[in-house]
Amino acid sequence: MKTEKIKKGCGITLIILIIIIIGFFWMVRTAFGPTFRTVKIDNPVGQLICEEEYNADMAAVFYDVDFKLETGEKQIIDLGKLYFQKEDWQTEFELKENENWYYLSSNNSNIYDLILTDKISQENFSFDMKSSQPKNKELWKTVKYTI
Repeated sequence: MKTEKIKKGCGITLIILIIIIIGFFWMVRTAFGPTFRTVKIDNPVGQLICEEEYNADMAAVFYDVDFKLETGEKQIIDLGKLYFQKEDWQTEFELKENENWYYLSSNNSNIYDLILTDKISQENFSFDMKSSQPKNKELWKTVKYTI
């Protein structure tokens, strides 16, 4: 009788320990990533399809967002990737267009401030404004919407 209670107690303890270990690994994976999700955002230019990859470390969180634009003609255009450190990154960028270019700019991106996409060739040009510290950065900020 006593050995049955000991076996049952060991079995229950083992099951609880396995649940705790699995829960710990699940919690760490959820907290530090990577996790993925797709976000669709309506914009006057078209619908943005944003593929978000969330990663974190002990110091910060990172949202790597790959932007694709679905135009009114149902054409998918790859606009490029911006990197954010805020969960509400959806409010941290702007998409505009003119007759030749789409331009995606970020208010607080750590990598690129501006990505230009040629409407004809669909080639992307990324400008790293923060790390390069260009002499005419203020000029870029004032004329970037007139390209």
